[in-house]
Amino acid sequence: MNQTVEEIAAALKADAFGDVRLCVTGAAEPSNAAPDELALALSPKYASALADGCARAAIVRHDADWQALGLEAAIKVKHPRMAMAGLTSLLDKGPEIAPGIHPSAVVDPSAAVGKGAAVGPLVVIGPRARIGANARIAAHASIAEDVEVGPDALIHAGVRIGARVRIGERFICQPGAVIGGDGFSFVAGDSDRVEQVRRSLGTEAGAMTSGWSRIHSLGSVQIGDDVEIGANTAVDAGTVSATRIGNRTKIDNLVQIGHNAQI
Repeated sequence: MNQTVEEIAAALKADAFGDVRLCVTGAAEPSNAAPDELALALSPKYASALADGCARAAIVRHDADWQALGLEAAIKVKHPRMAMAGLTSLLDKGPEIAPGIHPSAVVDPSAAVGKGAAVGPLVVIGPRARIGANARIAAHASIAEDVEVGPDALIHAGVRIGARVRIGERFICQPGAVIGGDGFSFVAGDSDRVEQVRRSLGTEAGAMTSGWSRIHSLGSVQIGDDVEIGANTAVDAGTVSATRIGNRTKIDNLVQIGHNAQI
């Protein structure tokens, strides 16, 4: 990292005090901060923990007395959580994916990869897929036929994107997520027997012998701009119409979005 307190304050649009040319190499909680780390003392509780660490510089609340805290430099912020978002964005460079297409990646000849995109090892991009400019796709991801991924996407390792999925700009997908798999949809061959089992609360389950027919997913998934999907989340394709996830939606890890859902 190696940035000065002054440079970090400018990036956060905040005010810096003291020895603003002091250089830091990373961020840490106050009690664990080394002399070359920027302590995150964004509440009175964390500010009091500065005495347990070795930080020379910290980000503090706008009303904190940074000199009384024993600091040589400080960045004062009015909105601590927004400052945290800005700082972590500044420090997080994301996965290391070399520019261009890795030699082990398999890209169908009919697919198009936009300018500035980075495609990692063992990625598979299917027929007629379209990958936007500056997209980054990490190792072992697979993107099926007729998928469209907008510009500036970040697709982490092991993501699976099924056929015909449409994804907007600045998409972030965490490792292991699956988008566009078939929905869980079946129909009984003899609906009267299913109703009989339901009414008996399962005591006559032996009467259910006609089996199940699978309803296939002809739809896909449509995802808007600035969407983030967490690790190992599954978003099922719609049965006929698409499952839709709107602009700026944020979905946590291990979430199941069923077929035809509209978010």
